[in-house]
Amino acid sequence: MKLKKIAAVISAAAVMLALAGCGEGSQTSSTPNSEQSSTPNSEQSSTPNSEQSSTGLNPEESTSPNQTSESSVVDVSAFEYEHDDDRNGMKITGYKLQESEVHIPETIDGEKVIGIGENAFKDCTSITSISIPDSVTEIGDTAFGGCTSLTSITIPDSVTEISGSAFVSCTSLTSVTIPNSVTSIGVFAFSDCTSLTSITIPDSVTSIESGAFGNCKNIKATYKGQTYDHDHISDLNKAINSN
Repeated sequence: MKLKKIAAVISAAAVMLALAGCGEGSQTSSTPNSEQSSTPNSEQSSTPNSEQSSTGLNPEESTSPNQTSESSVVDVSAFEYEHDDDRNGMKITGYKLQESEVHIPETIDGEKVIGIGENAFKDCTSITSISIPDSVTEIGDTAFGGCTSLTSITIPDSVTEISGSAFVSCTSLTSVTIPNSVTSIGVFAFSDCTSLTSITIPDSVTSIESGAFGNCKNIKATYKGQTYDHDHISDLNKAINSN
């Protein structure tokens, strides 16, 4: 009897060991399959595509030119202006900022700037240089009067008239070249420009009013190859107005 009981115990133990071995085998055979089937595929299918679509260079290349072109546009909000119905264009009437260098726009609201109005930049003492576009034909009375820091100005060859006191008391202005388009220079146009030493007047000027260079004690004005100093400005006026 004892031998039969011992044989039964040994048989039961063998069955249990066989069952345990199958359980471990099923675990080791299923885990690698799940890792290989899910993880690599998801990484390969999603990661590269998302990187290429989101971090490409095309968006940056398409926006950079726009940023450059916007920065080069003159800010017209710095200026006051009005429409000149008689001449069908815009006229600058004022300046709001305190900048040293001023670039007057060629167009405003799609229309050409054709004039610098009366007192437009009067007493703007921070301005050192002004660039005027070649759409402008007239510089109004006292347009730049009292711009005491102004040392340089470019008058384009579209301007035909420099009005009275246009540059009066621009005490830092040292030289001016008047273009061949100008036909008249108004009264006191450059009066009290005490630092003005050199100005060239073209043959196109046929009218110059009294006091245009009043109190410009250091001036040397050249007209038709002849130079006139302060003491002989009246002779210059006569030579011009006799044409």
